[in-house]
Amino acid sequence: QVVRGDQRGVVLWAIMGSVLALLFKLGLKYITFQRNYQNQVAHSLYTRLADAESGVIVRLVSQLEEQEFKEFIVGYALLWRASLDAARDGSASSTPISAEELDAAAENYFKKRFGVEVDFEVDDALAKLRRLDLLVEVKGRVGVVPPLDALRRLASAWRSYAEDLARPETPRRS
Repeated sequence: QVVRGDQRGVVLWAIMGSVLALLFKLGLKYITFQRNYQNQVAHSLYTRLADAESGVIVRLVSQLEEQEFKEFIVGYALLWRASLDAARDGSASSTPISAEELDAAAENYFKKRFGVEVDFEVDDALAKLRRLDLLVEVKGRVGVVPPLDALRRLASAWRSYAEDLARPETPRRS
């Protein structure tokens, strides 16, 4: 069937309208897709940033714990060496040096060994040793228990911590 001249304009407008409607629909789908994609990218970046922030916090806490452990070990090692030096010199003292002497010995050790100047936190180191029952104090002088005794005490402390963690919490009464 042939389209007459007066109907050609109507058919042409119908075809152009359909094409425009299709283009409009495709344009809306593209805009919706772009918005969804941008939202996904933004969410992904936000999640990664949050993860990076928590990763930084975890790293800082880890470094802090490591630093605290180093203070403890340096304090114990220098006090034990001072005990050995005192025994070699004929003194049987279990408290060979003062806290100030320990501070100076630690700072001197770091300067000679690593070429760095540090402010050794002697009070923190002594507090850790005291808390773990490894410190011996007599008349302003300090020392440490022998290594085997220290290992026994540390093992006992770890057992106690493990038992505390394994013990279920009892409900609190108001």
